[in-house]
Amino acid sequence: MSRKIKILTSVFSVVLVLIMACSVDVSAYSAYGIDNLPFEYEPHYPQTEQELSPDVKNEIMQKLMTDVYPDSNAGDIVVKYYGELSNGAMLINHYDKTYSYPKIENRLNNNSEYRIDVTNSNITFSYCIESQKDEVYLYIDGEFYNFRNAYLSKKIDVKMLGELVQKVDNLTFYIIPLWDDEPQKIGDIDADDRITVKDATEVQKYCASDIEFSELEKSLADVNGDGTVNVIDATEIQKIAINAK
Repeated sequence: MSRKIKILTSVFSVVLVLIMACSVDVSAYSAYGIDNLPFEYEPHYPQTEQELSPDVKNEIMQKLMTDVYPDSNAGDIVVKYYGELSNGAMLINHYDKTYSYPKIENRLNNNSEYRIDVTNSNITFSYCIESQKDEVYLYIDGEFYNFRNAYLSKKIDVKMLGELVQKVDNLTFYIIPLWDDEPQKIGDIDADDRITVKDATEVQKYCASDIEFSELEKSLADVNGDGTVNVIDATEIQKIAINAK
């Protein structure tokens, strides 16, 4: 009898541990809406170039010439500074003006290099740039990181991603709806699981102030990820709809 009790106790302990483990996983997930985001959300201000001190610019140029552009002439390297985050990370755009930079494929929220699905939440950050020439990097402790690698290597957190949204053009975030098994597609305004001309028409009506959009609908309508909903998004949706036929 004593042995049976011990076995039952052991089984119960294993079950209890599994239940607790599952409970931890579930409780770790955070579902956010526009009113309870884990970062400050303010209107986006246009990306603005700022003056960089000569000493810091010289340090950055030396780093670039060694690690990024070893075969380039220093006079061909362009460095632009767009301020910094609360942790001191500097926002730097750099490129060689003699290079021909190809356009980035699948830039509209589908390229994993320019997208972060925040762990255990329904928030996605997406950087929709035309080419690598436009990319703003984070300069932290003498090293360059793109926004994705900086987050994955824990150099910045989700609050700083929110800061980036305010400071950098074409970086935006989406709140993925949770009531469906699959997230609602960007551009699918009427939630019929298809992107059609009807979706483009809804955006046109919104731009003409004929209808109002919820925050979710605004995020779905912002197809080019520039933080605003306008006729450009309607045109992009029309293109997607035509190609889907």
